[in-house]
Amino acid sequence: MEVAVELEDDLFFADLSKQISLLIMDDEDSVSTCPSVSFQLLKARQGKAGLRIL
Repeated sequence: MEVAVELEDDLFFADLSKQISLLIMDDEDSVSTCPSVSFQLLKARQGKAGLRIL
């Protein structure tokens, strides 16, 4: 009985680890495909507002 519970736990944590890895990979992919803030846009706004970005 104990062996079955340990095996079940191992399978659960292996699946959980796989799902976490997939989520991390999805986050990394979405970061690289998300449009980032354009530095040209920031410079244009900086000139209009008279602000300096350090």
